[in-house]
Amino acid sequence: MAVHQHLRGRGRGRDRRRPAASRRAVLHQGEPHRGRVPAQGGRGAGGSRDRRPAPGGAGDGEAEPAADPGRDRSREAARGHRSHAGRSGTGPRGDEARDRPDPQARPGAPGRARERKEVTATSSRLALTAALSTALALSAAAQTIPDHPEKLTFKPIHFTVPRPSDYRVPLKNGIVSFIAEDRTLPLVNISLIVRAGSYLEPPGKEGLAGLTGSMIRRGGTKTLTAEQLDEKLDFLAAQASTGIGDTQGSAGLNCLADNLDESLRIFVEMLREPRFQEDRLTLAKEQLLQEMKKRNDDSADIEHREFNVLIYGERHFTNRFPTAASVASITRDDLVAFHRKWFHPANMVAAVAGAFDRAEIARKLDAAFAGWPGAKPVVPPVPAEITTAAPGLYRIEKDVPQGRVSIGLPTVKRDDPDIYALEVMNEILGGSGFTSRITRTVRSNEGLATRRARACASASTTRASSGPRSSPRAAR
Repeated sequence: MAVHQHLRGRGRGRDRRRPAASRRAVLHQGEPHRGRVPAQGGRGAGGSRDRRPAPGGAGDGEAEPAADPGRDRSREAARGHRSHAGRSGTGPRGDEARDRPDPQARPGAPGRARERKEVTATSSRLALTAALSTALALSAAAQTIPDHPEKLTFKPIHFTVPRPSDYRVPLKNGIVSFIAEDRTLPLVNISLIVRAGSYLEPPGKEGLAGLTGSMIRRGGTKTLTAEQLDEKLDFLAAQASTGIGDTQGSAGLNCLADNLDESLRIFVEMLREPRFQEDRLTLAKEQLLQEMKKRNDDSADIEHREFNVLIYGERHFTNRFPTAASVASITRDDLVAFHRKWFHPANMVAAVAGAFDRAEIARKLDAAFAGWPGAKPVVPPVPAEITTAAPGLYRIEKDVPQGRVSIGLPTVKRDDPDIYALEVMNEILGGSGFTSRITRTVRSNEGLATRRARACASASTTRASSGPRSSPRAAR
């Protein structure tokens, strides 16, 4: 490999990029190329020429005269031993490059070199002092760490639960809003809860609520196509989302405070007049069908689905699953009708927080949701009847190297006064991670289960997963 020597002169009339054929050096075949560029224009291991302009001579393309070692050593002393800048070379040529004087050196350079050495020494002493102080602090802290997590002590947490009445602001359009100013960040966050859910789906249209919820955001608005809506929100640095679950729908907006007016206008238009674009709906239905084909791939999904059937009954609305026939029967008109029937400001609850004035944001929300078409819907209550299977052992066979166990029974509804006491019990028994009793006993002490969970709501559930041979022991 040849390294071309580019020569520089003082003149400017000729092309400086022309290599000189007589100044080529070939790297030794047995010496690896270190890939280093000599600092200050010094020579590398292969003997490449210095790229700085020569201190003397005239005419472009003229070779630079060889340096005199004695003269270079005197110049090195004059500039305060700064030759370390070109130490990438070795041998005689490398020495010549190191001893070459620095053309940027000026009177006073030796003093600056000494000053830099003093600053470096001072910085080193400060760094050493800081390191020793940190080590001592860590050593002292290590002496106070107990030998077991149960011996940890914590300072008491003083928290006053905010009163909802201090933030409740009923709007003229029927929305009950809770508004809290928070100027920590220049953002505004709006969360809406809609009284709707899959329990309102007509028979034979399973999957309609979920498709309606996703297509409100993904399907565009009356004045914007789906692609234009995506682009507009991205331009405003705003995030919008919608969805409908079993017992409620949701919508959210997060945007910059400076872009609130435009972002809020688009958000409300999306909720009031969704386009439900046909190609996006077709894509969403295809994706839903693909998900259905993977229902039985994961043993955890099978366990959760079948356990719900045992606790709530086959006819419970949470156990009405979409089928290929029900998805194929859903049309755009079905989405329009479901949205028109259940989406109304009087059927929503809003939580708003961010950098704004409370009175001003209330006026903006009133104006944005004003003139909503249609009357306030009458929403039926969520069905409360459940049909629990008889106590017993129910087994589901699947050829996987893992066993899963779920144990549960019905308990209380979510509006029961004891729900919070049960949530605390849940954290102690299994909901608080590795410090919970179930996890510590089954996983940490016995090494049996790889996962556990305990939930308290309308049903109390204990779940564990482990190897098939150790599942009975983990269940005990």
